[in-house]
Amino acid sequence: MVLGAAPALGQPCDCEHAGDSGAAGVLYSDRRAPSFDEIVNMLAPVLWFSPDEPLLLEGVPHFPVAHPCDRPADGAVVYYQVATVLLRGSDRMADPPESDPKFFDKVQAMSLFFFFYYPRDIGMGAHVHDIESAQLDVLLERSPEGCHVVRLELVKASAHGQPWYANRLKPTTDTRYPITLLIEEGKHASCTDRNADGLFTPGYDINQFVNDGWGVRDVFGAGFLFTGNYNSYMSKVRAPDTRLLPPATGPPPCVPAQLTSMRNPLRSLGRYELRPGAGLGQCPGMGSPGDSSFLHVMMVVNGLGNEAPVRQLKTEVERKFMQSISSTPQLVPGVSIRWDEEQTGLSIIAFGRDLGEGWLVGRAGFFNGISTELMFTRSASRWSDGYFSGGWEWKDAKYEDVGGVRTESEPKRSDPVWETGVKVRIGLPEGKIRWLFLNYRFAGARFGIRFNGFDRLENGRLTFEIGAGVW
Repeated sequence: MVLGAAPALGQPCDCEHAGDSGAAGVLYSDRRAPSFDEIVNMLAPVLWFSPDEPLLLEGVPHFPVAHPCDRPADGAVVYYQVATVLLRGSDRMADPPESDPKFFDKVQAMSLFFFFYYPRDIGMGAHVHDIESAQLDVLLERSPEGCHVVRLELVKASAHGQPWYANRLKPTTDTRYPITLLIEEGKHASCTDRNADGLFTPGYDINQFVNDGWGVRDVFGAGFLFTGNYNSYMSKVRAPDTRLLPPATGPPPCVPAQLTSMRNPLRSLGRYELRPGAGLGQCPGMGSPGDSSFLHVMMVVNGLGNEAPVRQLKTEVERKFMQSISSTPQLVPGVSIRWDEEQTGLSIIAFGRDLGEGWLVGRAGFFNGISTELMFTRSASRWSDGYFSGGWEWKDAKYEDVGGVRTESEPKRSDPVWETGVKVRIGLPEGKIRWLFLNYRFAGARFGIRFNGFDRLENGRLTFEIGAGVW
């Protein structure tokens, strides 16, 4: 199955019961249910490359290219693949789901991936077989009056396969369509561009987990990455003629003309071909055995091809849980070994709550007593961040041996506690080392100073912590 130009949609946005057709994320509303092919065409993104993209400067005729295990193509190719569906009832989908003629009738939400295969990742840490992706969460709404609505709920543009770095955009009423993705120079990570202006603006172009989003770091390929957080000098301004357009000829049916991202379509790299990714398998005869093995690992890690099963969920609770895990992949609390006042103990970190400007995280300490605290930190994935925590601590009594008699040296007590310092993180590669850290993607160390009460600053003491997890 290959998708070409978008089919004619009759009279879209004509359903009076579908609500305001200009509402955030609404791409289609009509009494006729759109086909799966039509939905994919509505969602297919614009890819916008750096003016200094190495593949462009080398004269490569088109990219992203057809997967090595797929048939060749005369132009650029983008793959699509359904990862998760939320069923309306008990009827399960066909395999693959896109082949089911009753797709809209059976599905009320889905996560759809677009995959981009580049023959090479160029620059620092260069390698062959570069697979990047963007995930679009979509609601397929159906009212009792017979309205069918396609609503884009969330875009998560992948950055080097690390979920914490994903650039997340929740559509707003001023979002331009088709969704535009800025493609990082040489490294090909993708980043949402809400207003399709060719510039990356944190807090606007990504509006969830802003401090953790990778952004678009065109300097990364050159090895120049001075800080863990994004800075404006890292991105280059895009020119219209380095855009790669989707097969569809314009914005989705319900998008007003002033919100199109397809301005000046003649100034572009042309249009790409859409192909299904679900049927892609291994091709061991391709290149060296090492190349073939690396490509296979890349496909499995990214969820591309026939080894990536479609999750068919039955409840909204299951879907929200899956979204939460994919957003903040922390299946068990973070665990750290902690030193405080020459004592060794454990620190347990719970899930974090995104507050926009940072994260609020619960934690508990177990060392000569118990403490419960709330901690604030700016990000969950930058290599270095400050933090502040406060809560309550219950200390056990201390004893010492005086003349052979066990004597209480410090009484049992409880009082407020607060701490501030710096957390340093490192990413953990796939493999055995990750299992040493509970299979977390990050490990880190915390250096801080800790106080009891607010009127005894002289009791400050140094603390040190090392363990698994982002916090």
